[in-house]
Amino acid sequence: MTPLPQLTERSGFLIENGRFTTLATHGPDGTWASTVNYVPLRDPLRLLWYSLRRARHSRDIEADPRISGSIYLTALPGFGLDGAQFTGTARPVGPDELEELSAWYYERNFPDEEVRRQWRLPLDEFRGDGPRRF
Repeated sequence: MTPLPQLTERSGFLIENGRFTTLATHGPDGTWASTVNYVPLRDPLRLLWYSLRRARHSRDIEADPRISGSIYLTALPGFGLDGAQFTGTARPVGPDELEELSAWYYERNFPDEEVRRQWRLPLDEFRGDGPRRF
């Protein structure tokens, strides 16, 4: 049996170095899995991503916030593959958190400022009737 500190270290490595998770949801049309690009948030541990509001997984989360997923990395020393599964709940980022969390998402995904400017969407996309949500 693997000692707990090793599992904690492995999980931390996966969360910090993975860029994508397979997100599983359940809604009125049944179960669904989709791939989303995330960045980790700590204290408490959370995953931050954005999606179109009309995407099936977004609609599913609106109907039932329970989620599960997996994060994995390949080309690692030894076996070459490691992964972790998770369960939790999801909610949209509130208006009071939007600016700060949006900045963190783009800074973490695009460390180069010029590249970040090219990819960054206006905050209005994520507010009110905008088409997206973090």
